[in-house]
Amino acid sequence: MNTHSPFGAALLAAALALSALPAFAQSESRGSFDLARCLDTALDQNYDIQKARERVRQQHGARVEARGRAIPNVQIGGQYQEQDSALNQPGMTRDNFWNLGAEITQSLYSGGQNMATLKAQQLAEEAARFDLQATINNVLLQVHESYYTVLLTRSQIRVQEQNIELLQEELQSAQNKLDAGAVSPFNVLRAEVALANGRTPLIRAKNNYRIAIEELARVLGYTDDSAGQDPSLQVVGELEFESYTADLSREREGAFAKRAELKSLALQRQSQERALRAARGSYQPNLTAFAGYGFQSDSLSEERWDEVDGWMAGVRLGWSVFDGMQTRGRTLQAASALEQLRLAEEEAKLGIDVEVRRANSSFIEAQELYHATRKVVEQAEESVRLARSRFDVGAATQLDVLQTQQALTDARDNEVQALYSYNSALTRLRKATGALAETAATR
Repeated sequence: MNTHSPFGAALLAAALALSALPAFAQSESRGSFDLARCLDTALDQNYDIQKARERVRQQHGARVEARGRAIPNVQIGGQYQEQDSALNQPGMTRDNFWNLGAEITQSLYSGGQNMATLKAQQLAEEAARFDLQATINNVLLQVHESYYTVLLTRSQIRVQEQNIELLQEELQSAQNKLDAGAVSPFNVLRAEVALANGRTPLIRAKNNYRIAIEELARVLGYTDDSAGQDPSLQVVGELEFESYTADLSREREGAFAKRAELKSLALQRQSQERALRAARGSYQPNLTAFAGYGFQSDSLSEERWDEVDGWMAGVRLGWSVFDGMQTRGRTLQAASALEQLRLAEEEAKLGIDVEVRRANSSFIEAQELYHATRKVVEQAEESVRLARSRFDVGAATQLDVLQTQQALTDARDNEVQALYSYNSALTRLRKATGALAETAATR
């Protein structure tokens, strides 16, 4: 390289600056993450999954609360009261009163509200578990795609590094020929320009790699408090081709059978049917049995703590003949919510059907693109070899060589892009059929 010219000096400075960038592929971190470890980490630490688990726990609490209405309830209560003697009735000799007692109650008949509410909450809890499975399915898709993006950007770094090597070889060749008097300084200048232009995609590729690493860490819920500039986690693995034969009818059938969203909506609809029954139960009378034992102050004694005690038992009947149309309003709301869930279920089926069809089509496209780009790299490498040979004997120009080198870089980039698209499309197809969360939902 001609470092005596201003352009050559600037090029040398750029090279030194580029060499100062961190070598991410060899950076140290607290652990190596392959795809399996990424999935396990996300299942344990991803915030969406953790929140979905808490919603299951919350719904379990609602079911426990609903069950409490159908089993005996025990209450202990007491009271102490003092009052002005002017309030005493004729014959009363004391102005303080107290009582203490325990009572057990059991609902005998509530118009079906208690059992309907309990069943509704049980179904809602099951629906929440399927919502958790759906969340896991979505998160695992994000993990796969973020992981593949890291591998893609790392492969693109290698592609650009290979391009830099070719351009450096071309620059050295032009410099040697200039020294031998075989070419003009223009050839060296053009090679220097090509090399300088080639460094920009490499710098961008390294930045894209850093961003991809941080996005993967976000999806995993992985935190790293280190203040260094290296990636917060080290990803291992390479993009690979996994053979798969698409079958739209099989995939649609699998999606309708496995997608957790459909199962959740079906359970929510059944839960709302029970909620509607519970709302209508307010039209019916309520019958409750009770029994208890209590102590209270002896109203005939002047001593503060003299007491009498005894038991009591009986039944209570209540029937709200007119509640200002409150029950009617709750019934209308419950009926509307049920109809909305029915419509949501139908909409979800249509949406999943379209999602599977689109995922299948995208997979077929990605598969065709991958096969189309497999041989192009070999052809481009041969094209570079031939262009150099022709240039050496004067049958081609330096521009021909640079153009074939750029074509080789494009072919290599297209190959890794196609492999990334294939893996991403296959993952989306599996997510559309509900396959990603089949095993993970049991964690």
